[in-house]
Amino acid sequence: MKDIQEPVRRFYKLLCTYKDQPEELHAFLLENMRASFFASRKVLFPYRSVISDLAYVSSGFLLAYGFNSRGHRQLLQVLPAGSILLNRSFIHQSPTAVEVIALPGTYVILLDHAEMMYALRYFEDAGLLAMLIISDYSQREHVRLLGLSEKADKVILDFYATYPEFLLHRLLLDLDISSYLLIGEQTLRNVRMKLYREGRF
Repeated sequence: MKDIQEPVRRFYKLLCTYKDQPEELHAFLLENMRASFFASRKVLFPYRSVISDLAYVSSGFLLAYGFNSRGHRQLLQVLPAGSILLNRSFIHQSPTAVEVIALPGTYVILLDHAEMMYALRYFEDAGLLAMLIISDYSQREHVRLLGLSEKADKVILDFYATYPEFLLHRLLLDLDISSYLLIGEQTLRNVRMKLYREGRF
């Protein structure tokens, strides 16, 4: 297991990009966060469970899947290294509308709900910090969804430019990628092959 100090330091530095934080928060995180490494794909939080932990992705990927009325899965969110999983289920301790999965090789550090509630009481700006993080991720998702209105070539190129690991190591099924990009699975394969032939990858 990796030393938790460096991931916690990176997490603390990320928090400081939203708003300067006291060193006491860094010490609190070092004392209270814990680490998990996933050698294989694993469900971290099942659909309709309560998300018990805030998670910072130190390496690898977390994925969030939703389900439609017929029970079909759709990939809704990709959280790469440097991302924070902080959502309504965690804050309200209510059942989640998504299933959260860790891909093989993912290393996360976690802070449970009770510790988060303590931080909100003890650290003056912790509540504002949580709102800034949620607002930032909401804005990113708006930008991502707007980008899906582009032509399929650009949408697929942009996806693999953002996540080259998914092209090199095939960590995701085409079904997952196509659902994330809101295009047909066969369209994904056809356009990807065309981009290969054109030397654009």
